[in-house]
Amino acid sequence: MHKRILILAPFYPPNLGGAETFAEGLAHYLAKDHDVVVLAFKSFDGEGIGYEIFRDDLRVIRIDWAFKRGKAWSGIGIKNAFRIIPKMLLNAWELQKEREFDIVLCNGLCSACIGAILKVFFKVRVGCILLALYGFTAKFSILGTLAGGVLKRMDKIYLEGEGGVEDILPLGVDLYKMEMFQHWVDQRFFKPESHGGYFMFGNVDRELMHKIKKSVRNDRKIKVLFVGRPLYEKGIDVVRKVEQRLKGEIDFEYIEDVPHEELARHYQMADVLIVPSLYAEGFVRVVAEGASCGCAVIVSDRGSLPEMVKGFGIVFDPSDYHHLLYLIEELNKNRVMLINHQNLALEYARKNFTEKNAEIFSGICS
Repeated sequence: MHKRILILAPFYPPNLGGAETFAEGLAHYLAKDHDVVVLAFKSFDGEGIGYEIFRDDLRVIRIDWAFKRGKAWSGIGIKNAFRIIPKMLLNAWELQKEREFDIVLCNGLCSACIGAILKVFFKVRVGCILLALYGFTAKFSILGTLAGGVLKRMDKIYLEGEGGVEDILPLGVDLYKMEMFQHWVDQRFFKPESHGGYFMFGNVDRELMHKIKKSVRNDRKIKVLFVGRPLYEKGIDVVRKVEQRLKGEIDFEYIEDVPHEELARHYQMADVLIVPSLYAEGFVRVVAEGASCGCAVIVSDRGSLPEMVKGFGIVFDPSDYHHLLYLIEELNKNRVMLINHQNLALEYARKNFTEKNAEIFSGICS
């Protein structure tokens, strides 16, 4: 049944990041069958205020930020959360009165606070999508008490895997409201290069592996890719230390402000993608993107990262950069092992990071 849906997304393209990309992908997916409006803050460069018509059933409304943003974005914080919630609430309230939405989908806890208020006054169905781990515990805390009160008022709570479920269990939220989801990427664009490369599929016998090993050029430098903000907690210093130790033996590339539509090319040119986060990450979109392009994927053992790469990725302890150094050196020396990890990632991605994963969000519309 055709529904009117309001998506509250503080972070939205052209700003760059996993939350932004996810919000845009969700909006476009739901707009195939429903009338969708996205309420978002304007881009960090000041562009994009007002209506942007993508198609008749999807439009984005942007509002000014309530505080100054830094280039290396590291989150909203409690203080700024209490600045943006009233501002977004006022705009969402007016939109709800005007459009009479059937459903409100909230990206993040700040948006969920607004959704909970709209539910009380307008009797709409409200869903919350959590794209981070908050580290809630059973012990009393102001944030935990507020978050629990808000989440208990949601009709649906969408969480990134088992780690996301475990994160909010201490808040006493009903299990029947929780839905685990997996990220997806547009695999028409996020795919290996159409020519060259070393990719192979299916079972490989020893004789074939021997031939491949002979054909691989071990004198070719492998390329290691880091995609993310240049923040300490993202683990960029760990990668820098490894690069210094290898002294030009391996090529390293660091990507920060690359438009999403250009990212695929960087993944395609890389052999290895590293996600060395030092804190408890939720599911990270770059893992799905890199794997879909055929990168071997190495992640830290923090948060949901090990769960996300289970079955195809390599996990390391970022507290000692020597562990990462050893892994990269081994992949550089043993190109057959590198190829195997690339194929594992690609085969897993083709089965598990498809747009079919977005179907779970249609459930709240039924």
